[in-house]
Amino acid sequence: FAHSIEEVAYRGLVRLSGDAGPEEIISVLRRCSLANSESSLLSVSRVLGMLIKSRRPHLALRIIPLLWREGLAIRLMDYTDLVVACGRVSYWPEALELLRLMIPDGGPAGEEMDDWICAAAIKACGKASAWIQALGLLGMAVETSIDVSKFVYSAAIYACGNGKVWQKALDLLRVAEDSDLHVSDSMYSAALGALNKVGNWIKALQLVSDMAAARVEPNASCYTNAISACEQHGQWGHAMGLLVAMGEQRLEVDSTICNAAMNAFQKEGAWSQAVGLLGTMSEQRVEVDTISCNTAMSACASTGEWETVFALLDTMAGLVVKPSVVTYGIALDALSMEGQWEKALEMLCVMRRGLVEADRVSLQTAVSSCTKGGDWARALDFLDFMATESVMPRIIEFNAGISSCQRYGAWPQAVNLLRTMARSSLEASIVSFNATIGACPVAHEWVQALGLLFGLGVNRLDANAMTLHNANDACAHAKQWAMVSSLLEFAVSARIDPTLLNRHKRREALAVSSPDTEFT
Repeated sequence: FAHSIEEVAYRGLVRLSGDAGPEEIISVLRRCSLANSESSLLSVSRVLGMLIKSRRPHLALRIIPLLWREGLAIRLMDYTDLVVACGRVSYWPEALELLRLMIPDGGPAGEEMDDWICAAAIKACGKASAWIQALGLLGMAVETSIDVSKFVYSAAIYACGNGKVWQKALDLLRVAEDSDLHVSDSMYSAALGALNKVGNWIKALQLVSDMAAARVEPNASCYTNAISACEQHGQWGHAMGLLVAMGEQRLEVDSTICNAAMNAFQKEGAWSQAVGLLGTMSEQRVEVDTISCNTAMSACASTGEWETVFALLDTMAGLVVKPSVVTYGIALDALSMEGQWEKALEMLCVMRRGLVEADRVSLQTAVSSCTKGGDWARALDFLDFMATESVMPRIIEFNAGISSCQRYGAWPQAVNLLRTMARSSLEASIVSFNATIGACPVAHEWVQALGLLFGLGVNRLDANAMTLHNANDACAHAKQWAMVSSLLEFAVSARIDPTLLNRHKRREALAVSSPDTEFT
């Protein structure tokens, strides 16, 4: 019943307009019997919390002074809950306003601020990276009679870490160590989190070592932050050492920690260590997820261990881990490097059967790999496959397909791709035209090449040196020396370096057009 009353009050307050007056707000609470007696304060506090959680902190702050007017004062524990609620949604200015409302000379609340509410307000600032305000609160706590506990220091160190001022975080830790305060593992964890934020792995390792000297045993969070800092710089040896230390302390190792260490292996190409860790995770019954497998596969792929990549892909089925589009992308890249175009197409079909939607990166990898391998027919197959997967090829994919056709003189297919681009409302670039013209020389299609050259104007494109080079080749292959000579004049008029034309082709062209010309 109480919950239903709070819900009704909450909805009534939410329905009020932004400029609702005090009487309207109190009227809603009175109708729900929430502003009539001290016994209703708990329900009122819950309503205020609901407003903050739904990102309406300003309305909640307006209600508190109105309750004072009615002779009702929010209790300290309720203020603390409200400050924590502000922190969860990163409303640090509102958290500070709550503190102002509760202190003796800030209003009728007349409450003494304790370390819990101070820590909650500092953490609220920390979540929004407002480290300057957090340190201001810490300074105020030190100057007053508030007991500055480990919770306050931990919150302040966390705030500095979130603001990426790791030096200040370490300074606070040293201040706490020099005081009579017992420095806890949570304070070290907050400091290590600050170092993790900036990837300072050297300081992180030093701090873990300092914990042993201070006789403070690192917790799982300490190790996680230190391993993550090492991961950012590929320090896989140190990351592995920290993992071993966790095992010796019999701390629970989860997939997040292992994945961070495996990332360090991947960055340095330590594929055997990555695969080994994957096996250890399975043996120790640590959950192996898709990220774990993908990272190990990437480590193998970066060093050309393609067979291991495929073996890991097969292993995922036994581990009941569903491959993602990233997984298949790594495998496709491996197949492309090995020139296995048919298997790559088969893998795309496997993705479809597994209800894994092929993304643009995977398909672009397949098209590009076929282009590099000179398999223009297969590149066109992949472009068709993109259409069936509702992934419309972009200019970059079309250009890759045209380039593949260019290598083997498949000019009809190249021209068809150029036309398909136009039908797809894609504006062909000069690269598209250059590659299409470049497909013409092998088939002696000089007329087609010149048609494309002089059709550039329709597409608002200007010929460049490569355009002229490819058109010149088409005419020269067909021994159309007069046209080669014309292209030489075209180059001069277009301010394109005429020396681009092969010397022997220029000589033959000039010999046809000017028989008496002497050559040196």
